[in-house]
Amino acid sequence: MEECADQSLMTIDPDAAERSQEASALTEIGRGYRLGSLIGRGGMGMVHSGEQSCFPRPVAIKSLLPERHGASDRSSFTCESVITALLDHPNIPPVHDLIEDDQGQPRLVMKIIKGHDWQQLLQTTATEEGASAAAGPDMDLDAHLEVLLKVCDAISCAHQQGIIHRDLKPANIMVGAFGEVTVMDWGCAGAYRSPAPHPLVPLLADRNGIAGTPAYMAPEMARGIGSDLGPHSDIYLLGACLYEVLTGSPPHRRPGSRSGAVLEVLARAEAGQVEAPSKRAPNRVIPPGLAAIAMRAMATAATDRFRTVTAFADALRDWRQIAQLDRVVATAHSTVTAAERGDRRALSDGLWEAIAGCEYVRSQAPQHEQALGVLIRALLLTARHAVSQESWALAERQMARVSSFTVDDAALRTHISTTSADIAAGIAQGQRRRRLVSIIGWASYSVACVLFLVLVISYHRMSQHRAGAAVALREAQQRHDEAVALSAEIALTSADHASLSEEMLTLTTAQQEELEAARTRLAALTEEHEALVETAQRLIDQQATLERDILQQITRQPEAMERIR
Repeated sequence: MEECADQSLMTIDPDAAERSQEASALTEIGRGYRLGSLIGRGGMGMVHSGEQSCFPRPVAIKSLLPERHGASDRSSFTCESVITALLDHPNIPPVHDLIEDDQGQPRLVMKIIKGHDWQQLLQTTATEEGASAAAGPDMDLDAHLEVLLKVCDAISCAHQQGIIHRDLKPANIMVGAFGEVTVMDWGCAGAYRSPAPHPLVPLLADRNGIAGTPAYMAPEMARGIGSDLGPHSDIYLLGACLYEVLTGSPPHRRPGSRSGAVLEVLARAEAGQVEAPSKRAPNRVIPPGLAAIAMRAMATAATDRFRTVTAFADALRDWRQIAQLDRVVATAHSTVTAAERGDRRALSDGLWEAIAGCEYVRSQAPQHEQALGVLIRALLLTARHAVSQESWALAERQMARVSSFTVDDAALRTHISTTSADIAAGIAQGQRRRRLVSIIGWASYSVACVLFLVLVISYHRMSQHRAGAAVALREAQQRHDEAVALSAEIALTSADHASLSEEMLTLTTAQQEELEAARTRLAALTEEHEALVETAQRLIDQQATLERDILQQITRQPEAMERIR
């Protein structure tokens, strides 16, 4: 079996340096680097913390174990260093330098990677029965898929340069505190096509032997034939990582099996024996779509797998999008169900949110049947609610939208038919009621207009009567004044008559004649006075009558106004 670079060498725990009992002062090792404490150790090599003197900045310095300084080990170490340096990608650790120490041993200087390996995050997942898909601290299934997608980006970059990793597994993936993902340990990597990108990179077709981790291996990897390897082998390993995310265990290692049964695991890997995720972890809620993606990526025949890493990543992204759409539909379904039960908030605001959500889902996935069903239910509810609010136009628009859909579900068609008939009946009844109310309203308006016109006319006539009464009152007052003046004149005339009577006693005959003429004149004046007195009395009576009429009209005016109202 071909030896693989130690899987833990590039898995750097930032807390390990503080816990290390081998910490020592920085030691110069040449070319401007100082060696610090040991922070990682594996079967072939070890990793120390270090510092680059010229900047300074912290670095990780990887070297072979003292007992692994043979030519083959040095060659593998140099090959890993060259491959890691060739792959310039944000999700692959940057290489700063490859140096020799004072003893002539190679040392690889690279960026120090802080965080936890993905395996640790999966192992810290709660494992109670009924738990959903694996999730680490502050990580849910979607977060783990995001990690896997970033790994896919790094592996796709490597494949474009003709290199496959051959040892992809959660333990070789570092996850930083801010979501940084780094694919570590390229010691098993090699070129799957000729020519190799660098003379020091081995061509796998020329090298047979088993390399990698048996619990994750593709069948062709377990057979150890280098010419059978290619991107499809890494795709299998990516599917195995997804399988572990879903089930909590690698595909070829059953939970509780003996850790040392390597041959048994290799036999299962070579045979392509992988249990369905739901069977492996029956107590977990495993999305069928993700399980299908994992099983396709781990198909026994390479031709049955995804053609490229990009296709695998696209399938994951498509599933995530569909899962997000399903969550939107599930939320809309809950809202519609609450509205059907009479929830006021759901009726007033939630239904419109549900409609918008379902329309968005259908814009992204037109064949999403559940979204169509929830959308139709929401539209029918809004139409029914519009009928109750007498918004006939809105109800008709919603019903027209429902009618525009093609529904295959017989139960849903029956529901649409029944509800549509009820809503149509409600709209017709409401419109009849509205027409009746409109007629009554116009009749009331007409009556009000007539009453208003009568009131205006009555007010105008009363104003005219009041003006006439005022004129008559002024005329009566004038006649009264004339009568008073005439009475004064008559009184003066009577005084003159008495004075003339006294004078007549002493008048001569001629004067007697004149006296007779005066008497005649006095009699005429007396008659005229009496006529004037009668006239004045009639005027006074007319004034009193007019005043009574005016008072009666004034008294009747409020009653008339009240009747008009």
